Amino acid sequence: MKKSGTSSLVTGIVMLLLSVLLLVGVLTFFAPCGPMEDGSFMACHWIKQETIGFAAAMILISVIHLIVPQDIKLGLGLAMIPVSLSAAVVPYALMGSCMMEMMTCNALTKPAVAVVSVLVLIAAAADVIVLFRNRKTKKKGE
Repeated sequence: MKKSGTSSLVTGIVMLLLSVLLLVGVLTFFAPCGPMEDGSFMACHWIKQETIGFAAAMILISVIHLIVPQDIKLGLGLAMIPVSLSAAVVPYALMGSCMMEMMTCNALTKPAVAVVSVLVLIAAAADVIVLFRNRKTKKKGE
């Protein structure tokens, strides 16, 4: 029983660290292009704004995951899956970006957002599997 609690703690920390990486990254080292000379924004600016929202939601879920009792963690892990999947897919599916392939948003921001979001998704899926197996084992033992 202690082993699964430790596993859930590890996946919770991994989800939190990756979510913070996503937020900090999109604001700094894999940020898209800034405003244009006239002060207007290109389409990639909205990818950044959207990613900030998803990353904030993922951070919140991760923090709650770390502090709630074991019984509630499964639901939070399940909630993290669609949020991280949306963060990974939306820059490609719903948001437009610059037309030039070598612009920062296309060459760096979109792939980085997708990779980090998929890593969060993998951690969340691992968390759900561990917690679900623990729940089945716990019910059999009762």
